[in-house]
Amino acid sequence: LLYRASRDGFEAAKFHELCDNKGSTIMISKLKENDRLIGGYNPLSWHPYNSHVNSNGSWQSTSDSFLFSFTKKEEINSAFLTRVAGDNRCQIYAVCYHLSYGPAFGFGWDLIIDRNNIISTGGKSTYSGVYDMINSGQNHILEDYEVHQVVKNDYK
Repeated sequence: LLYRASRDGFEAAKFHELCDNKGSTIMISKLKENDRLIGGYNPLSWHPYNSHVNSNGSWQSTSDSFLFSFTKKEEINSAFLTRVAGDNRCQIYAVCYHLSYGPAFGFGWDLIIDRNNIISTGGKSTYSGVYDMINSGQNHILEDYEVHQVVKNDYK
């Protein structure tokens, strides 16, 4: 466990202090309104990327990132998974780094932890089916979120 918002604070600066340059991570959040679990996997490291920089941040290309949710945390069958859409343009905008935000996925802010602890979703979708997972254009207050480092196991 690299970061827990309820322990470390919901500020983006704290997320970056504890999670930047740590390699692959998985983020898991819990919505306050209904206990739904929503998260995302970043196979890259959180740090400023050199490609595709604009006022919204710097973007990194990957086809290995994905988003997920559980509508009922006790039921594995309630899982929903969405991957980066197949075309190269979507892959270019898979993961975003911005100092004002926590974890951010997708060009249209498919999943983003905003500085005031709200998940926001919006415009163009990088992850196919993301709006079946979370209501488009709505903000959801978080009860908490965690970021875990993913370490490759080389055991044979």
